[in-house]
Amino acid sequence: MTPRTRRQLAGAWAMVPFALLLVGARVWQPPGELPTRWSGSSPDGFTDGGTVLLTTLTVAGFCSILAALVALVRVFVPGRWSRWIVALLATVSGAAAAAYGVGAWATSLAGSAAAVHPWWVALVVVLAVLCGVVAHRVHGLEVPSRAELLHGIPERSRVVPVTRPDPAVGRAAAGGDGDERAPGEWTGRSASRLLVGLSIYTGLVFAVCVALLLFGGPHYRLLLVAVLVVGVPLTLFVLAWSRVRVVVDAGGLRVRSERLPVTLMRVRPAEVLGVQVLDVDPMAWGGYGLRATAGATAYIVHGGDALVVHRANGRRLALECVEGEPRVGAAVLLRVAGQALADARSGSAVG
Repeated sequence: MTPRTRRQLAGAWAMVPFALLLVGARVWQPPGELPTRWSGSSPDGFTDGGTVLLTTLTVAGFCSILAALVALVRVFVPGRWSRWIVALLATVSGAAAAAYGVGAWATSLAGSAAAVHPWWVALVVVLAVLCGVVAHRVHGLEVPSRAELLHGIPERSRVVPVTRPDPAVGRAAAGGDGDERAPGEWTGRSASRLLVGLSIYTGLVFAVCVALLLFGGPHYRLLLVAVLVVGVPLTLFVLAWSRVRVVVDAGGLRVRSERLPVTLMRVRPAEVLGVQVLDVDPMAWGGYGLRATAGATAYIVHGGDALVVHRANGRRLALECVEGEPRVGAAVLLRVAGQALADARSGSAVG
């Protein structure tokens, strides 16, 4: 399936909630009223069902039109952006359709709008997120051809087939001073004070929110669950990235957290097209700490020499290590990726 077809299918998917609302409006009569606000476990705000239907139709219809334009007009919206824009529009459109559909269904099951429990709101959120995720996955990433990607990589930094290990690289990677690591392996370390402070700040903010909601009584249970679901993973994510270890070996490149026992990122040898060591300017890569832009992901502490990996998906990965020589890491990764490329070509030739 071509990227253009996938993009159009994602745009069509974003219009499905609007179509479902239109069908529902024709087949089922809108309920007299729907709950729109809760106080604890009981609704205390209601809106006419026809008004809710008209509002959700307007929102979903507007999102459908925008999604169609983004999916069709490739000249003005690059593929990297259209994927997220269509996913966002599909999420909003799905939320609008789910708000009316779930509300009407819950009212029918409960017998009246006054008996609808607020936990039904969670189903609306799940359906909206699911709609956006499907659009994101269907759209996919429009990746330039391998030749186009290689054109932007300096020739000396490109991965070339390698059939025999280089002893010099192995000795350099081992450190040459009694380091017992296996030849061809390199390790670098980095820590970001910015992310340390941010993890502490994030944890404190969510802890205060949880405390306030606990003292607020049972009326805030749904909000408390939402805060915990968002706050705990976000705090742990920031904490994990505050100190990392970068390992290059026969399995490619791995970024592991030294705060938590998790692997944060992995780049396999077959995904590597080129490796450079560049003097990175934080502002040119989005700032300090962990940054993600349209075409790159960067982990920058102070700015300076960083290991920059050109990936087959068109993205670049920049990792600044305060411990470890990045030029050795680049050499090892080029060697490992070259061996993987040689193995792939020999396998193709045999096949």
